[in-house]
Order: sequence, then structure tokens, then C-alpha cells
Amino acid sequence: MTSTISNKAALVVKTVTGSGAILKSIRSKTISGYEIHMEPTKSCVPVFGDEGCTDESGLVIGTYLHGLFDNENIRHALMSYLHEKNGIKYVPQVAASELDAYEELAGVVRKNVYMERVCEIIGFD
Repeated sequence: MTSTISNKAALVVKTVTGSGAILKSIRSKTISGYEIHMEPTKSCVPVFGDEGCTDESGLVIGTYLHGLFDNENIRHALMSYLHEKNGIKYVPQVAASELDAYEELAGVVRKNVYMERVCEIIGFD
């Protein structure tokens, strides 16, 4: 389903067709967002309907779909994968707002990423 919001952006609803480590739990579910691009894109391994691409592991996902993390099922799939990989039980929580959803993801990053080392690697000592 597509609804144009300008001559360059379209609101879309897509079906998750990809699989792999992150998306397997929500395969065949729908997601929504908006796309901004001018020409048709071809993908040999589409992940959202006829769009997007993933590597063999399913851990690297590329898409023109903006607003991907506004979809609760995508957030829960990612959080579930990260928790499972680290041997932690994941108890999904429904976000009261979009800000809460991003705070949930930010909390996982803060807890698990050594930011001092990241800054050192990219030259922000």
C-alpha cells in the first residue's frame, strides 16, 4: 500500500519478507514507514516486500524505508535478538511514546557499548 505525501516521499505499508537472525520472528508481519527515492530499486534478497536487502547472516539490513524503528515489532525483534545473544531474558514493554521506544534502545546501547573506545577509534578522544 502506498500513499504519496510529496512528489519524492511516499507512506508505505510493507510485509516483512526477509529472514535471518533479527527478522525471522516477524516474517510475514507488516511494518510501515515512508520512502524517499526517485527510481525503482532491485534487490536480490528483499526484506520488506520488494525492497531492502540483507546479508547472509541477516544482521546487516539496508532499506529506503524511513521510520523503521517507529514499528514496535521491529524494535521488539531487534531487542529480542540482542537479549537472546547475551543470554538475557527479554520481556517486551509497550512504549508509551516514540521517545520511550528510542530511550529503550539507547539504554541497551549505553549498557553494552564501550563508548570511550568507540570515540577513541573515530578520533574523538
